[in-house]
Parts: sequence; structure tokens; C-alpha cells
Amino acid sequence: MTGAQIIELFDFIASIPQGNGGFPQFSKDVRVIIDKTKDEGAIEELTIGGSSVDPDRVYRVCTNDYILGGGDGYEVMKKASDPFNTSLLLSYVVMEYIRTQQLVQPVIDGRLMVITK
Repeated sequence: MTGAQIIELFDFIASIPQGNGGFPQFSKDVRVIIDKTKDEGAIEELTIGGSSVDPDRVYRVCTNDYILGGGDGYEVMKKASDPFNTSLLLSYVVMEYIRTQQLVQPVIDGRLMVITK
């Protein structure tokens, strides 16, 4: 996806009403600040790998078939060029990650900040 599409994607994410589901999990390399005090929610800051998203750069995005097909309102995902299907089940990928990483524990790492007041 282009950086412009990534920005559009996170604009959509910012607009998802609290408690409506469809809110994604994203890489530890992504940092986003969403301001929900704005009417539709607004992205205050978005970085990948410590750098601002470049609208002209192409980024590799991993998701499932449902989201790629526009499920849960993710219409921007349909714009992704050259999608590649690994044919791997998500459950397999998660189990393989746990097997190879050995220790999995939740960490609050600051990748997402939502301003509500």
C-alpha cells in the first residue's frame, strides 16, 4: 500500500466509534495518536519505524482476507496493489510465533494513544 493509502486507512480507524468493533491490531513499529475529541476522530501523529508515513512510499501490510476484501468497513484495503496470499491460517501463524518466540506476554508499549478529553 502507498503511504497515502496508509494515512487513509488510519483516518478510517480514527473514525470507528468506540465499542463498535473492527479496531485493528497493528505492528509494534507503528505509533499513532488518535484525537477522538474531533467530530470524526483525527490522526494527530502516525509513524512507522520511527519515521512519519511518506505518502509516496510503498509499505508492506499484512492482514487477513476479510479485511483485505473491505470487511468491517475497511474499503481502503481494496485499493492495495499486488496483494499476496500466503494461504496460511492465522491460527497457524500465531502458534508459530509463540513457538519461535517462546515467551509471549502483554506489554503496554505506547503504540496507540487515544485522546478522549
